Amino acid sequence: MVIFWRGYGPLVILFAILAVVIASYSSNSITNDQHFAATHLWVNGIALVISGVLSFIVGIRLNGGSGRVLVDPKTRQRLIYKKKHDIFFIPMQYWAIVVIIVGGCMIFCPHVFDKHSPAPATNVSGTSQ
Repeated sequence: MVIFWRGYGPLVILFAILAVVIASYSSNSITNDQHFAATHLWVNGIALVISGVLSFIVGIRLNGGSGRVLVDPKTRQRLIYKKKHDIFFIPMQYWAIVVIIVGGCMIFCPHVFDKHSPAPATNVSGTSQ
């Protein structure tokens, strides 16, 4: 798989991976259960939300600003030079929103990500039993 990025865009991926690894290791160590993070998906969900917020702040900082203005001496035309930080041509701060949504789903809808537990049962009217 090829990943296209510019600037510091891959920091979104790095922040997410580091946050999940640190949260999993910490929660497993604190509870003395090697499978705590695997069975309690909210731990990784909180880690993803935190990494998403961090990625959003860093993305706004890096992609913000006015850039450098260059002027062509012959035509006096102005050109604004600004570095971009993105993955697949989507800025970091927008990827951060995706990471936050995935983390929120892991916190509030863990059955979607858990292979072992079935979805909550619903009756004919669509409400949970």
